[in-house]
Amino acid sequence: MPKIAFQIETTYPDLPSEFVKAKSPAPGVGYPIPEVGTLIYQPTIKRKSLGGGEIFEFVLTFSSGVASGVVANWLYSTLRSRVSSLTINRVEVQIDEGEIKRVIEEQISQTF
Repeated sequence: MPKIAFQIETTYPDLPSEFVKAKSPAPGVGYPIPEVGTLIYQPTIKRKSLGGGEIFEFVLTFSSGVASGVVANWLYSTLRSRVSSLTINRVEVQIDEGEIKRVIEEQISQTF
């Protein structure tokens, strides 16, 4: 089952709650994302970034039958205009659907 770890920097402190559709997302718990996979809010300390935003970490698992384009579309539509940075598996990614898809595909091909 493919998985990607990603980190976001945002000035929207409620973004993790919006991601998982839960008022207070519990660290380490898997939240189903319909037609995409399962999102896990990592048990990390929310850190302030140098830019004043907060940094949150997640892991997204999805079946190999889910196209990387579907994952990229969900990630982009959830993040666009609400995050200042995105890092996928330690690779900084431009907030662009095509770029997100490219990096996800690269990360999956390196894993398998």
